[in-house]
Amino acid sequence: LSDQVISPFLPNFGAEQVARSIVRLLESSNAGLELRRFLIHCTTENPTLVEELLKLLTIPEPKNSFAFISRASFIADLLSKGPSPAFCISSVEGRRSICIRDILPILLPIKLKGHFLARALQSGNSLVRMESLKLILIILRRFRSLRFEAQSRFKWDAGFIKMLTLATFQWLPDL
Repeated sequence: LSDQVISPFLPNFGAEQVARSIVRLLESSNAGLELRRFLIHCTTENPTLVEELLKLLTIPEPKNSFAFISRASFIADLLSKGPSPAFCISSVEGRRSICIRDILPILLPIKLKGHFLARALQSGNSLVRMESLKLILIILRRFRSLRFEAQSRFKWDAGFIKMLTLATFQWLPDL
């Protein structure tokens, strides 16, 4: 499904179509932990799927606590157990030069803007708040690991890293 060398799907349909299929599988009624693990494995085989998945996944409102917790938990697992952000960027880097708007969708789900997470953190449901804080913590860890690795691996200068830091922190909720 996701192997860049042997997949019958990727050359013909591309990562976006495979990501759409993964989202459909994830949103099916019989999606369980084994399927989630398999989908995360698919992203380690093909890191370009991470960006596509984070674009395509719908994020339920925090009021719908079970659906929100389930989706936030999957995103947290994807970001913490899936490919590192540096690995995701290196899979894209050879095709074109990298800018900040290319990096942010790999670091964090853009749909979870600060105001959305702020509403989740102000929810009366403690599980929703906990999952939101866990997601923020994982994203900050991903950012930190990318920042340290990028200076040596990608030769990013201090100005570029500062702009990336500002862009990442603009995403965080104001509390």
